[in-house]
Amino acid sequence: MVTPSRSSDDRLSDASSSDAETEAVRTLEVRGGLDQMKAAADELASLFEQTPLTARDVKDLRQAVLEMVDNAIEWGHNRDFDLIVWVDYRVGHDAVTITVRDQGPGFVHGMAKGQVRLSWPELREQGAATRWGFGIMLARGLVDEIFYNDQGNQVTLIKRFPGEAKEDMAQINKSRDKKRRKKRGT
Repeated sequence: MVTPSRSSDDRLSDASSSDAETEAVRTLEVRGGLDQMKAAADELASLFEQTPLTARDVKDLRQAVLEMVDNAIEWGHNRDFDLIVWVDYRVGHDAVTITVRDQGPGFVHGMAKGQVRLSWPELREQGAATRWGFGIMLARGLVDEIFYNDQGNQVTLIKRFPGEAKEDMAQINKSRDKKRRKKRGT
């Protein structure tokens, strides 16, 4: 089952370079197996098609989300399909940020915030050295930034918009925020 959940304006405040001009964080709750994972990834992909991301970027981000939700269910929840995986997402002025969180104990990952995209040979070498699974290695090659929380039960994926699109999105966000302030009377 995939259900929209709560919204929080600050849950990912330290996870992205986005500022107050960004959309609020939205959350999907994923419970179940492969069909539910695909439904969540498809829902997110349809939303991200409305951003400046290219079709290829949307496809890559969808695959990275599938890999991370699958890891959360398989490793974090030991395939207990009744447990919820939370997928938080936010579209900022320069990037899409997604955080996948499970209820498991986490793992030792060796991936700190700020690590950047690596080439496939670098990924293979680092993956073998740190004993990551293929899903993590694949996700690292599909997004611009990936990092885990200290506990290892939450992964954040960041996919940046292509060059000029960042400026267009910033303008859209400024206009939207101005309308919101006007509506609130501030």
